[in-house]
Amino acid sequence: KKARFVITKGGKPTAVLLGIDDYDDIVEELDPAFRKSLKLASRQYEAGEAVTLRDYLKGRLVRSRAR
Repeated sequence: KKARFVITKGGKPTAVLLGIDDYDDIVEELDPAFRKSLKLASRQYEAGEAVTLRDYLKGRLVRSRAR
């Protein structure tokens, strides 16, 4: 179920609170740079160039200990 809430100040709309799925949809539709980065990430993932979060964090930990 999608929910959107309009937040008002003095009776005038000042902000909108919406679910993360709605927000993601809006960002994907309106931000060409974000869409481009998603396409690049998808190609990298399909090419086997992705790194798991666990491996990424492990690498950062190793690098920080080496300093």
